[in-house]
Amino acid sequence: MLRLRAAYADGSATPEALMADVLARIDAAGDDAMWISRVREVDLPAQARALPDPAAPLYGVPLAVKDNIDVAGLPTTAGCPAYATMPVRHAPAVQRLVDAGAIPVGKTNLDQFATGLVLVGVDEADMAEGKVRIGAPVALALLGARVGSEVRVRTPRGPEVIEVAAISYPERLPTR
Repeated sequence: MLRLRAAYADGSATPEALMADVLARIDAAGDDAMWISRVREVDLPAQARALPDPAAPLYGVPLAVKDNIDVAGLPTTAGCPAYATMPVRHAPAVQRLVDAGAIPVGKTNLDQFATGLVLVGVDEADMAEGKVRIGAPVALALLGARVGSEVRVRTPRGPEVIEVAAISYPERLPTR
């Protein structure tokens, strides 16, 4: 996060350029079963441009939300399309992250109703090697976080701590 904030401050990166980079990385990954729904590509740059306060703690940080947590304008299915609802506002935890400057990118996959019984799109070899972790309901892409650090989020079940198990750092931050 410090690297990202510094790049934003010196003008070598912008939230809009980062959103374009995020979209390019998602497209390059193809259908990896990660995303259930995403914010429309044309809306992400507009959200980035509309960020009000560069001093906000999560200014311009991409946000991925598990599909059992409401994000306004994206269906919430809890992994079961037959039970889909269309929220008109964010869940309180998501709203707090957005208020802090995060930009929702989309909803990520989970097994039906988050029972933990099924992992979709997960390679068994990766599971055996410990490369896959079942995350908490809200996943926040924290650029600059360290492996072993913790992210705390408040969920409907109460506070949860997510341990950062692995991070894929970009070789360079996207520029204007």
